[in-house]
Amino acid sequence: MASKPIPPKIAPKPGKVICMRAMYGYTAQQEDELTFNEGDVLYLVDQSDPSWWKARCGRKCGLIPSNYVELKMDTLENPVHDAARRGNLDFLKECLENGVSPTGLDASGNSPIHWSARGGHLDCFQELLRSASKQFGSTTQFINVQNKLGDTPLHLAANKDHEDIVGILLENGANPTIQNKQGQFPGDLCHDPGVKTKLNNWNYVPGENEEPDEEYLEESDDEEELDISPSS
Repeated sequence: MASKPIPPKIAPKPGKVICMRAMYGYTAQQEDELTFNEGDVLYLVDQSDPSWWKARCGRKCGLIPSNYVELKMDTLENPVHDAARRGNLDFLKECLENGVSPTGLDASGNSPIHWSARGGHLDCFQELLRSASKQFGSTTQFINVQNKLGDTPLHLAANKDHEDIVGILLENGANPTIQNKQGQFPGDLCHDPGVKTKLNNWNYVPGENEEPDEEYLEESDDEEELDISPSS
């Protein structure tokens, strides 16, 4: 009897992230406590106990004294999307280390990879690609995801003539023959002749399981649509 295929790993859902800054440093006194320094950004996990909250800092998780952190806490919507859009590599890495999904979708269907590809933030783009590939085992699960306008990350990178990102996307299975809802291929959107030639001449080989699973792509709120239509 043939064995059943192993289902793809499910990424964490994007959701909301509540973060706070440490007013003082603290050294753990028990095994279940968390050591942190003054000024560290902590991510809230649980605050059911008013005196001892559970939080993450970097790759570690544990209990913290609630009176050691700022009383004002920030709730961040789509923090990885924001970091990818702004090119903030340090904050992006911090979010990923604390379990925020590198592939979750915002309200317009854009993943963080869409935003970094559009902005040309190569370091953020590569970090997201590494993180997502590590979770799913291959890039085919997320590389060709289309937003609500039908644009893939390749459409967005091509529209801004980010040749380095276009090249990495193609090498990792991005499909240059996908059309957006306006019937445009990525090659139709670029302005640089070299990028256009690369896209139009690329020998695309379809990967396995190219269609992404709906379960790992969950929408969040409050993000603008990326309108990349060429101006008339």
